[in-house]
Amino acid sequence: MRHKITYFFLALLIVVLVVGTIKSFTSGNVGLRVPTLTQAQKSKSVSQPPISKNVHGTSYQPTKADLANTNFVASGDLTKPGQFTVDSNGLATELQARTDSNQLVTNGKVVYRILNVSIYENTARTDESLQNARLAYSKPMLKNKFKTLVIEYMLANSNDMTITTDGISTVAFSNQDVISTLNGLQNDTNLANTGVAEGLTVTTGASAILPANFPDKGQLTVQFASVKRAGTVDVLSKPAKGIQIKY
Repeated sequence: MRHKITYFFLALLIVVLVVGTIKSFTSGNVGLRVPTLTQAQKSKSVSQPPISKNVHGTSYQPTKADLANTNFVASGDLTKPGQFTVDSNGLATELQARTDSNQLVTNGKVVYRILNVSIYENTARTDESLQNARLAYSKPMLKNKFKTLVIEYMLANSNDMTITTDGISTVAFSNQDVISTLNGLQNDTNLANTGVAEGLTVTTGASAILPANFPDKGQLTVQFASVKRAGTVDVLSKPAKGIQIKY
């Protein structure tokens, strides 16, 4: 996989405009649009590896052992636990677990649908891939082996205007650890910069380095950030109430 650091989430969590997947929300909030799951979306997965394309003109190549491994994925998404890939910088990424979800969060005229929570084991095989990971996650002391969490979700905008949001503001774990944008939580920057136009639904997500003592099973509490009118500081909706997700 080839990744450019300035397009972190274009490689990690590609924003996809979802056509024909919006229906009316009828549980007391008439007029709201709610993201609905098509079979294509159910089978879609998010490519996790953070980081950037090699900038020195050379490219790391998978080893013979990698190529001979039936779990090796040369290109495309990792969809089954045990599958792994190696990018051009030498970052090896293996999907360890994926838990599907279908939970909804309503915040004003924005509705979120959680799609899945994935956990990845990463190994930086080169100095460059390690430095890129440290930069992408603002973790200068990051070791060459680290785990990452990816939360994929859909966002439906029922406002009569383009909105912006930072995405997920915090992820709290059952062991009391909390990850935020201040300590390594990475969101899709398109949400804050370009925004989501009136009446549209997008598929996106967030990624974070997992704490060393991260429990294998448990639950996460995810809180979505406030929603603003694009191009202004006008707050349309305050941060949403946290939602618990099992993994």
